[in-house]
Amino acid sequence: MVVAVVVLSIVLGAHRRHDASLDVFDEVAHYDYVAAVHEHHVPAWGDRFLQETLRLADCVGGPAGPTTTNCTMKHREPTAFPAAGYSYEAQQPPLGYVPYILTARPHASPQRAIATARRGGAMWTADAALLLLALAAVEGLSLLGFAVLLTACILSPVHIHAAATVNNDAAGVATGALALLTASVARRTGRPLLFVGAAVGFLIAMVKGLFVVAPLVLVLAAVLMERPWSSGRTGWRRLVRNNQCSVAMLATGGVTYLAWAELQNLRARVSPSIVLHALLGFSHTKYLQLGTIITGLKTQTSLLASYYPAAPMHDLWNLAFFAVVIATVLFEPRNRAATENRALAIASLLGLLALAIAWPLLTYVQGHYNFFANARYGLPLLPFLALVVIRSLPRSGLVILGLVLPTAAACWQLSVGKF
Repeated sequence: MVVAVVVLSIVLGAHRRHDASLDVFDEVAHYDYVAAVHEHHVPAWGDRFLQETLRLADCVGGPAGPTTTNCTMKHREPTAFPAAGYSYEAQQPPLGYVPYILTARPHASPQRAIATARRGGAMWTADAALLLLALAAVEGLSLLGFAVLLTACILSPVHIHAAATVNNDAAGVATGALALLTASVARRTGRPLLFVGAAVGFLIAMVKGLFVVAPLVLVLAAVLMERPWSSGRTGWRRLVRNNQCSVAMLATGGVTYLAWAELQNLRARVSPSIVLHALLGFSHTKYLQLGTIITGLKTQTSLLASYYPAAPMHDLWNLAFFAVVIATVLFEPRNRAATENRALAIASLLGLLALAIAWPLLTYVQGHYNFFANARYGLPLLPFLALVVIRSLPRSGLVILGLVLPTAAACWQLSVGKF
């Protein structure tokens, strides 16, 4: 099943992977990061795009640069390109790009360079599937339950699109599955796994800072389950003691990313505010926009919906999936297992809400910019949401959400060549 779903996921993304034009979601900047690390240099604030990146943008076209299809070997002035040619993904940690670095060939022809780099996304898909298999084994899921977990995460059009282009969001499902697997092992073995949790938190933060939302949801679920406020300080101490792995994961992840951000500030060639103004200056707003937060929440609850506007099967799949999650929150649980599942459902939705609020708030604080959270930021929470759905549905529901709707959506996607 793992092999079949991974292959299907790669096939579904083939049309985007084989389209040489650069993707709208900052692929040129992500590619430049990969090319720079391939040359043994981690980008710093103020670095400009490499000449190989500028040639790529000039040659293949797309939203990253001029559509002149000029592939000649010549010096190109970075300031003629969007964001003044700054390598604006410099704030990103390097681990999320490792598969792309392994497959990249920056000195090849532009078309071959982007094609080889994109192959790294398939590695993140395979890694995610193996971690989901381990999670299913630890949780003792049925085959149908595993089908829901695997198809929801690996056949999500949001994940497929990320894995078909160069970006660190392709690691989202894998990092979410790793966090959930680590916490699950700690809970089921009854061991604190403090240092393991800290190591996983470090790894997650060094993939992408936003992915720390995964251990945040684990801690929120524990808080909702144990209600420590009812026992004062004793309750909070008990919460930390019972959930050392998740707390260590969250604390280490947060501290690690803050340390990385400070390191990048120390390495900066120019102030980060200058780079951000060159990138986002067109979106200035006087006030934080409520509509931007609402739009972000809509995207975060569209993890199984297609970017393509007319995708009825994906819309139905997404609607049914989140309807089960919301129903789990609304209905009163009858036993401890159902209570735990409800806590995870509430914490996961709060995690999506936190992303919808945090991203526009962050961009506003950075310079009064106005941007909503992209759907890809919620990918680490897909395994959490899928686990909630699995624990809430009878066998017939698992068949529908694990087999029928994903298969129908995949067939539609293959027929139109879009997602």
